[in-house]
Amino acid sequence: MALRQILLEKGTKADKEEALKYEQGCVLNSLSSGGMDGWIPIWIERDAPSRKEMLSKRNPWKSNMHNPCLAQHAAFIVKNINGDAEWLRDDFYTLQAFVYKYWNYHRDKITGLLYWETNEAIGVDNDPSTFFRPHEIRFYIS
Repeated sequence: MALRQILLEKGTKADKEEALKYEQGCVLNSLSSGGMDGWIPIWIERDAPSRKEMLSKRNPWKSNMHNPCLAQHAAFIVKNINGDAEWLRDDFYTLQAFVYKYWNYHRDKITGLLYWETNEAIGVDNDPSTFFRPHEIRFYIS
């Protein structure tokens, strides 16, 4: 989103088109690591282990997965290319499973808020309110 803002203010049409392909690639890279169980890794590295190996070392129901903004980002891109969602076709069921998993298994029943399972990789590394918190304590996504 920061790149999008910079391009809005300073970018050329060519810059914006190039960035759009990059954004689509980011979404598709994440979806390529997902599965029909809805779990998508919270981060992906160049030499990341296979999905099967990742799942052999972590419980996808008790560990963090990708931020739910992945679906919003995909929708934002589609909106910016006049509703063309064809680029999502091959991975659309993975995106649906991902949203379903958040909505049904990572949402507080009382507040309706989505939550992280742990404090791992949630982007608040220097926030002391997240230090040493036990698992099962919800970190709400805003």
